Amino acid sequence: MGCGFLALILALGAAIGAARAQSCEEDLPAALTNYSGLACTPVWNNFILRYSKDQDDALSIVLSTTYATGWVGMGFSKDGMMVGSSAVVGWMGKTGIPHIEPYYLGGKSSSEVKLNQGRLLTTSVQPTVLVEQAKIYIAFQLNLSAPITQQKLLFALGTKIPVNKRLTIHDDKTSISFDFSAGTSSAASSYPSNLKRTHGALAIFGWGVLLPIGAIVARYCRQWDPLWYYLHAAIQFIGFIFGLAAVVAGVALYDKLHANVAAHRGLGIFVLVLGILQYSKDQDDALSIVLSTTYATGWVGMGFSKDGMMVGSSAVVGWMGKTGIPHIEPYYLGGKSSSEVKLNQGRLLTTSVQPTVLVEQAKIYIAFQLNLSAPITQQKLLFALGTKIPVNKRLTIHDDKTSISFDFSAGTSSAASSYPSNLKRTHGALAIFGWGVLLPIGAIVARYCRQWDPLWYYLHAAIQFIGFIFGLAAVVAGVALYDKLHANVAAHRGLGIFVLVLGILQVIAFFLRPDKDSKIRKYWNWYHQWAGRLALFFAAVNIVLGIQVGGAGSSWKIGYGFNLAVLLIACIVLEVLLWTRWSKRSAAYPTY
Repeated sequence: MGCGFLALILALGAAIGAARAQSCEEDLPAALTNYSGLACTPVWNNFILRYSKDQDDALSIVLSTTYATGWVGMGFSKDGMMVGSSAVVGWMGKTGIPHIEPYYLGGKSSSEVKLNQGRLLTTSVQPTVLVEQAKIYIAFQLNLSAPITQQKLLFALGTKIPVNKRLTIHDDKTSISFDFSAGTSSAASSYPSNLKRTHGALAIFGWGVLLPIGAIVARYCRQWDPLWYYLHAAIQFIGFIFGLAAVVAGVALYDKLHANVAAHRGLGIFVLVLGILQYSKDQDDALSIVLSTTYATGWVGMGFSKDGMMVGSSAVVGWMGKTGIPHIEPYYLGGKSSSEVKLNQGRLLTTSVQPTVLVEQAKIYIAFQLNLSAPITQQKLLFALGTKIPVNKRLTIHDDKTSISFDFSAGTSSAASSYPSNLKRTHGALAIFGWGVLLPIGAIVARYCRQWDPLWYYLHAAIQFIGFIFGLAAVVAGVALYDKLHANVAAHRGLGIFVLVLGILQVIAFFLRPDKDSKIRKYWNWYHQWAGRLALFFAAVNIVLGIQVGGAGSSWKIGYGFNLAVLLIACIVLEVLLWTRWSKRSAAYPTY
């Protein structure tokens, strides 16, 4: 569970850190039409400042930045310091009511920050706060006593919503010198050392102390059941909270410094690509799931399988439609074609909790709750995605997929089973060695080595018997592979069955071989030789077809192509030598 939580937090950190920054190219919301035609410039991190001055020295300001919760403020200072400056602060209350208030920053403690005081005089234009698409806009107009050009500006934010309009201490801040006539500013000054220490301490305590201890409890203390489980869950939960706080601090630190920490952030991005599975189980055996991953377009799905395979499993799939309408639907995966994927079918029973799909900051969240007939621990899970938006709720083929075995009690997962891929390689290797190597060699011995009688016969019979055993094993592996995958390989299967029947007839013919003096011996020879040649020809065709439909790599194609070339060259050379010998003597080959 410790590793699982670590992956979750690293992914969250990378996701938040990779959030799209604002830009001046974005239009203001329609509700701020009174503030159109403003000059615009980025001033600090994701902070965008829009401004204009009219002939009466009224200064219009629209400050915007990314926003989740807490407060955002802009201050006017004489010397670039907080104490003694005046500020306008905006936030969205817990009940959804916007607030924008003036403050006088008389000191660094909350008690010294005075509401409705300061030197800023507003005009008759009503100040406005608006939160839209995870951004906050703070709009106000100041009545200036004299024109201003160069001005020291403060920008700050806090992650806690003010209670009774009493500001909490800021979580980040900066100070710039801004030229309103030229629209330029000096470099922001910041002091992130405290934030850096906080980030490190929280990360070490959460990820480096608590979560490893919780994992040790889960691994080595199971003899004290169920005490180990509750202790493990409690420690991991507390560690998770500290770790999450460390990630939030890290994101704020990165937004502040934009440090080159590619390896540190890259690990988080890698984990994010794999997707995040958040889960919880309640006492009524209802399983709550939130699956999230990066998202641009298309669909994302999660399936529940008995054997880790797609066919026969049930899935929940979510996507955002072209018109911005979210969709989340259950499907039964009856096969691998679109027509076999059935909408509103399957074995998954949802509760009264409404399934939800949400796309925010380039991530999709698929949330649903299942009503379980019995508690589950180990479960085969499927994850897949497609880049095309479903039309009429008809899924397109996935662009990527995986299968894992997930332990809901411990929060751990094992890698996807490699059984089908190993079986596919085994099937191919056995078929090539049996039908493509041994049996052709046995036929070459019977055709070109008869001068060494009776050695050629025993060698021919032994090689063909071993080759048939390998070929039969390839067929058995192929049947098992088809039962596992239900692949649409009708031509490959049909040829395989035909070649197997010819091989079985050759074995039967061996035991029914007439004596050399028999009148029907020559007919038996014709049948045996031409049935064998026919079997080898179609076996070679089927091997090539199998390599193609199986998606084998170039190494398989090159390897079998080389083998086939060697056999053909050998046959040509030996056939020339054979006809040369025949031309020198008139005696026919003895029969067998």
